[in-house]
Amino acid sequence: FPEAVPDNGIIQKVNVKGVYPALFLAHPPTGNVIPVAWGMTTPTQLMDNFTTIIKALERKDFNAS
Repeated sequence: FPEAVPDNGIIQKVNVKGVYPALFLAHPPTGNVIPVAWGMTTPTQLMDNFTTIIKALERKDFNAS
């Protein structure tokens, strides 16, 4: 990862539970972060989570932080 940067404290903002692995969708220009999964997750659960998030985004019914 040639462009990796040191931790700037963001992990404390997006993963306050400290559970790993953690997967997020991020939109850097706006700073929006949407949690997708925490901990060990099955492929089926990931697909369910993504489906739920996509539907909510399409309805503009998602409160991203």
